[in-house]
Amino acid sequence: MVHSNPPPKVIHFKIGNMRYADFRKFVYQHWEKIAFYSLNYKLVLVYPHSIEGIR
Repeated sequence: MVHSNPPPKVIHFKIGNMRYADFRKFVYQHWEKIAFYSLNYKLVLVYPHSIEGIR
């Protein structure tokens, strides 16, 4: 079986519980870095104080 599409990329937010408005603010503030990591890594782990990528 041949797949023509690459596997999906995953962004996993590990930031704990927060209000929706706070989550939206967090994502807005960090989106450029998250998007950059998602271009270069298959798995992006987003923590409150850091972002990591796994190939």
